[in-house]
Amino acid sequence: MDKNLLSVIFFAAAGCAWASPGGEVRVCEGRRGVFSPDGSRIAFECERGGRLAVGVVSAKGGDVAWVASGPGNAGQPAWAADGSLLYTYCHDTNTALAAVQRKATDGGANIWRWKGGRAEQVTFERALDYSPSAAPDGTVWFVTTRGEEKSSLRGTGLCKAHVAALAPGTTNLGIKVQYAKSNTGAMQPTVSPSGRLLLWGEMRGFRGNWRVVAAPVDNLEKAVALTPPDAACHSPRWSPDGRRVCYTGYHVGDPGWCVYVQELVSGAETRVCEGRNPCFSPDGRNLVYDRDGQLFMRPAPPVASASEKPRERRRLLRKEVRK
Repeated sequence: MDKNLLSVIFFAAAGCAWASPGGEVRVCEGRRGVFSPDGSRIAFECERGGRLAVGVVSAKGGDVAWVASGPGNAGQPAWAADGSLLYTYCHDTNTALAAVQRKATDGGANIWRWKGGRAEQVTFERALDYSPSAAPDGTVWFVTTRGEEKSSLRGTGLCKAHVAALAPGTTNLGIKVQYAKSNTGAMQPTVSPSGRLLLWGEMRGFRGNWRVVAAPVDNLEKAVALTPPDAACHSPRWSPDGRRVCYTGYHVGDPGWCVYVQELVSGAETRVCEGRNPCFSPDGRNLVYDRDGQLFMRPAPPVASASEKPRERRRLLRKEVRK
């Protein structure tokens, strides 16, 4: 039997549609591509001379403008509504001696912002601040290891990665840790277009799978898992209408890491193609993603129908997508 037909049968039986191949266009070399608010540009990270740099390219391809390229490592770009670009930056050398010699205020990884050709540091801490995003109201959400020096887990090898937020118009002192769980990792917190829900990737314990979760921004303790427990899923992003999410996923039978799109209320998933780090275009028509160090773009697929998910999921998500 044809191998592709077997794949279709397997995913149909599992309640997961499979998007047919085709329509893929290469953009440029890079990873973690994200569309600008007007959809005309794509920011991404790419290795240059052994270090990570952040670049911006037209959505149609062409020459790259390097936003952050220097002695350290820059990556994980995310656009804000005002056209500025957030990214993570860490110095090439982060020993205590090196930090003292350069009179550093970080000593780890921090969030930076690029706008109008100028870069400025947003967070200041000798910890790890990374994976930023900007909410519609200008709040900067990110993952941090702040507070670990006071943790009872210090020295045990167990690390907590917290979800934190910096309110618009505040300084580094205005950062508040919003969600912290023992022995839990976090990735890519992203606020919905309405500003009501937060989406992020989470892993609990050393043997747990990455999963995509969502919760009200004012009560992250009410997090609900959106992805199956037997799949590994991370790096989620919203569709512009708030009705769908895309993420990196691996289900049993997948050829490797794949791009998935899910309809929120029903939970119906579509496996789009092999790839990682997907992001919707502002009009919701296209996806940008990476595979083997290259950026690609293709039309976003429709999502297959599926039965309703548990009541707690419907209660959380129906209000979000209601017109």
